[in-house]
Amino acid sequence: MTRTRWTVDGPDDAAVLEIEGRRFSTNNEGVPTMCNLVCRTMGGHAHIDYCRSDEEAACMGNDEVQHIMKRLRPNPDRPKDYVTHNLLWKRTGFKDPYSKEEQAVFAKCDAICSGPEHAGDAGSLAQPSYCTLPMFHTPADTNAGAPAVGYMSNDGHHFACRNPVVTQ
Repeated sequence: MTRTRWTVDGPDDAAVLEIEGRRFSTNNEGVPTMCNLVCRTMGGHAHIDYCRSDEEAACMGNDEVQHIMKRLRPNPDRPKDYVTHNLLWKRTGFKDPYSKEEQAVFAKCDAICSGPEHAGDAGSLAQPSYCTLPMFHTPADTNAGAPAVGYMSNDGHHFACRNPVVTQ
Protein backbone atom coordinates (compact mmCIF):
# COMPACT_ATOMS: atom_id res chain seq x y z
CA MET A 1 0.00 0.00 0.00
CA THR A 2 2.97 2.27 -0.63
CA ARG A 3 1.03 4.47 -3.08
CA THR A 4 -2.22 4.40 -1.12
CA ARG A 5 -3.81 7.41 0.53
CA TRP A 6 -6.84 6.99 2.76
CA THR A 7 -10.07 8.86 2.26
CA VAL A 8 -12.76 8.66 4.90
CA ASP A 9 -16.18 10.07 4.15
CA GLY A 10 -17.24 12.78 6.58
CA PRO A 11 -15.98 16.07 8.01
CA ASP A 12 -12.18 16.19 7.86
CA ASP A 13 -11.82 16.78 11.59
CA ALA A 14 -14.20 13.96 12.59
CA ALA A 15 -13.94 11.29 9.89
CA VAL A 16 -11.91 8.42 11.28
CA LEU A 17 -11.99 4.74 10.35
CA GLU A 18 -10.76 2.28 12.96
CA ILE A 19 -9.54 -1.13 11.82
CA GLU A 20 -8.14 -3.54 14.40
CA GLY A 21 -7.08 -0.75 16.73
CA ARG A 22 -5.49 1.41 14.03
CA ARG A 23 -7.11 4.73 13.23
CA PHE A 24 -7.11 6.13 9.70
CA SER A 25 -8.28 9.50 8.44
CA THR A 26 -8.29 11.25 5.08
CA ASN A 27 -4.87 11.70 3.47
CA ASN A 28 -3.07 9.24 5.80
CA GLU A 29 -0.52 7.10 4.00
CA GLY A 30 -1.26 3.42 3.53
CA VAL A 31 2.35 2.35 4.13
CA PRO A 32 2.01 1.17 7.75
CA THR A 33 -0.80 -1.22 6.81
CA MET A 34 -0.87 -4.42 4.79
CA CYS A 35 -3.82 -4.47 2.38
CA ASN A 36 -4.60 -8.11 3.11
CA LEU A 37 -5.32 -7.28 6.74
CA VAL A 38 -7.57 -4.35 5.85
CA CYS A 39 -9.66 -6.25 3.30
CA ARG A 40 -10.05 -9.31 5.51
CA THR A 41 -11.16 -7.21 8.47
CA MET A 42 -13.67 -5.16 6.49
CA GLY A 43 -15.52 -8.07 4.83
CA GLY A 44 -17.67 -6.76 1.97
CA HIS A 45 -16.16 -3.45 0.90
CA ALA A 46 -15.37 -1.13 -1.98
CA HIS A 47 -12.10 0.58 -2.78
CA ILE A 48 -11.72 4.08 -4.18
CA ASP A 49 -9.76 4.74 -7.36
CA TYR A 50 -9.48 7.63 -9.76
CA CYS A 51 -12.20 7.63 -12.40
CA ARG A 52 -10.93 6.29 -15.71
CA SER A 53 -13.81 7.51 -17.85
CA ASP A 54 -14.25 10.82 -19.62
CA GLU A 55 -17.97 10.71 -18.86
CA GLU A 56 -19.38 9.79 -15.47
CA ALA A 57 -22.35 8.10 -17.18
CA ALA A 58 -19.94 5.34 -18.24
CA CYS A 59 -19.50 4.50 -14.55
CA MET A 60 -23.23 4.06 -13.97
CA GLY A 61 -24.91 0.66 -14.25
CA ASN A 62 -21.58 -1.12 -14.09
CA ASP A 63 -21.45 -3.89 -11.51
CA GLU A 64 -17.80 -3.21 -10.64
CA VAL A 65 -17.66 0.60 -10.69
CA GLN A 66 -19.81 3.30 -9.12
CA HIS A 67 -19.00 6.95 -9.76
CA ILE A 68 -18.62 9.14 -6.67
CA MET A 69 -20.55 12.36 -7.18
CA LYS A 70 -18.89 14.40 -4.45
CA ARG A 71 -15.33 15.60 -4.28
CA LEU A 72 -13.07 13.57 -2.02
CA ARG A 73 -9.58 14.25 -0.76
CA PRO A 74 -6.81 13.65 -1.54
CA ASN A 75 -6.81 15.49 -4.87
CA PRO A 76 -10.43 16.66 -4.66
CA ASP A 77 -10.37 17.98 -8.24
CA ARG A 78 -9.82 14.49 -9.67
CA PRO A 79 -13.06 12.49 -10.06
CA LYS A 80 -13.15 9.20 -8.20
CA ASP A 81 -15.05 5.91 -8.36
CA TYR A 82 -15.88 3.20 -5.90
CA VAL A 83 -14.49 -0.03 -7.38
CA THR A 84 -14.91 -3.62 -6.29
CA HIS A 85 -12.10 -5.49 -4.61
CA ASN A 86 -11.96 -7.74 -7.69
CA LEU A 87 -11.52 -4.84 -10.12
CA LEU A 88 -8.88 -3.22 -7.96
CA TRP A 89 -6.77 -6.38 -8.11
CA LYS A 90 -7.31 -6.68 -11.88
CA ARG A 91 -6.05 -3.12 -12.27
CA THR A 92 -2.89 -3.83 -10.27
CA GLY A 93 -1.90 -6.66 -12.61
CA PHE A 94 -1.21 -8.95 -9.66
CA LYS A 95 -3.06 -12.12 -8.67
CA ASP A 96 -5.58 -11.56 -5.89
CA PRO A 97 -3.98 -13.32 -2.88
CA TYR A 98 -7.28 -14.08 -1.17
CA SER A 99 -9.11 -17.40 -1.23
CA LYS A 100 -12.18 -17.82 -3.45
CA GLU A 101 -14.34 -17.79 -0.31
CA GLU A 102 -12.90 -14.45 0.85
CA GLN A 103 -13.23 -12.98 -2.64
CA ALA A 104 -16.92 -13.96 -2.62
CA VAL A 105 -17.41 -12.14 0.72
CA PHE A 106 -15.58 -9.04 -0.56
CA ALA A 107 -17.87 -8.94 -3.63
CA LYS A 108 -21.03 -8.60 -1.52
CA CYS A 109 -22.80 -5.35 -0.68
CA ASP A 110 -21.60 -3.74 2.54
CA ALA A 111 -25.07 -2.77 3.85
CA ILE A 112 -25.64 -4.12 7.37
CA CYS A 113 -28.88 -5.27 8.99
CA SER A 114 -29.84 -2.90 11.79
CA GLY A 115 -31.25 -5.61 14.03
CA PRO A 116 -30.11 -5.31 17.67
CA GLU A 117 -29.32 -9.03 17.80
CA HIS A 118 -26.25 -8.33 15.64
CA ALA A 119 -24.72 -5.79 18.03
CA GLY A 120 -22.06 -6.95 20.43
CA ASP A 121 -22.08 -6.31 24.13
CA ALA A 122 -19.66 -6.73 27.02
CA GLY A 123 -19.86 -10.52 26.79
CA SER A 124 -19.89 -11.10 23.04
CA LEU A 125 -18.56 -9.76 19.78
CA ALA A 126 -20.80 -8.14 17.19
CA GLN A 127 -22.22 -10.58 14.62
CA PRO A 128 -23.18 -8.31 11.71
CA SER A 129 -25.48 -9.56 8.97
CA TYR A 130 -24.53 -8.15 5.57
CA CYS A 131 -26.59 -7.81 2.42
CA THR A 132 -26.22 -10.94 0.27
CA LEU A 133 -26.45 -9.08 -3.06
CA PRO A 134 -23.46 -7.91 -5.16
CA MET A 135 -21.59 -4.73 -4.14
CA PHE A 136 -23.23 -2.30 -6.58
CA HIS A 137 -26.65 -3.91 -6.97
CA THR A 138 -29.72 -2.00 -7.96
CA PRO A 139 -32.31 -2.00 -5.17
CA ALA A 140 -34.19 -5.29 -5.18
CA ASP A 141 -37.92 -5.17 -5.85
CA THR A 142 -39.55 -5.12 -2.43
CA ASN A 143 -42.91 -6.04 -4.00
CA ALA A 144 -41.64 -9.29 -5.51
CA GLY A 145 -42.66 -11.31 -2.48
CA ALA A 146 -40.75 -12.58 0.50
CA PRO A 147 -37.47 -14.37 -0.23
CA ALA A 148 -37.16 -18.05 0.74
CA VAL A 149 -34.51 -17.15 3.33
CA GLY A 150 -34.19 -13.91 5.26
CA TYR A 151 -35.90 -10.67 4.32
CA MET A 152 -35.80 -7.75 1.90
CA SER A 153 -35.30 -4.31 3.48
CA ASN A 154 -37.36 -1.31 2.42
CA ASP A 155 -34.34 0.11 0.58
CA GLY A 156 -33.79 -3.03 -1.53
CA HIS A 157 -31.13 -5.02 0.36
CA HIS A 158 -31.46 -8.75 1.05
CA PHE A 159 -30.38 -10.08 4.43
CA ALA A 160 -30.23 -13.77 5.39
CA CYS A 161 -31.31 -13.07 8.97
CA ARG A 162 -34.73 -12.38 10.52
CA ASN A 163 -36.42 -9.07 9.82
CA PRO A 164 -35.79 -6.85 12.88
CA VAL A 165 -39.16 -5.13 12.37
CA VAL A 166 -40.97 -8.45 12.79
CA THR A 167 -38.90 -9.62 15.77
CA GLN A 168 -39.48 -6.43 17.77
